[in-house]
Amino acid sequence: MERRKLSRLELLRLELDYFFASFTKKEIFDIFIAWLALTFAFSFLFDRNILSYNFIEYFIISAISVGLGFIIHELMHKFKAISYDYPAHFVAWYQGLILTVFTAFILRIIFALPGATVFTPRSRWFLDKDFTEKYGKISLYGPLSNIVFGFIFILLLFFVYPLIKSSFLLKLSLEGAFINFYLSAFNLIPLGGVVGLDGWKVFRWNKAVWALTFFLSVGMTILIYVGF
Repeated sequence: MERRKLSRLELLRLELDYFFASFTKKEIFDIFIAWLALTFAFSFLFDRNILSYNFIEYFIISAISVGLGFIIHELMHKFKAISYDYPAHFVAWYQGLILTVFTAFILRIIFALPGATVFTPRSRWFLDKDFTEKYGKISLYGPLSNIVFGFIFILLLFFVYPLIKSSFLLKLSLEGAFINFYLSAFNLIPLGGVVGLDGWKVFRWNKAVWALTFFLSVGMTILIYVGF
């Protein structure tokens, strides 16, 4: 009996079903804690007085920006890994989260080390001649989502803000763009070893793709920081 070949739409539906079914309570908790810590960290860049109105406003803005930036970043890693049949889940790095919040509060510098989306390796995956490419694409999907959201916030700034003159919308647009391009730039640093940022896997797979995404992210981060 001949087996029917699944369409792209059917494959996508199966991947999405598997994707949503793969979350554990521990993973959801880790994502929430990492999102909360990063929200505090980015809020401290603008105001360290947690009782002030400005801090509360920036906390809300950071929560939205980091929510879109960090959470979608990690989910895109997970989804791409699952599309290759690699079971994946996010694991928070609590020491890194403490360091992130501490340096943001004391030095006003963000070392975004919330954790990582990991998958349990099997030997046959590493023997696969396409593994370096697959690993590079899994790593690229996170920063790439930040670049997309960064430009969405810029569009919000130039096309929506002129129609709705809101100081909250202005701050949301600027911080949303800055946070997303910053997260992309930081994660694309080609640093391997214990830290093993996304940039090293992308660089190892395709140096041209790495250079394009990294320098675009760095350039936009500087442009927003200096220009606004």
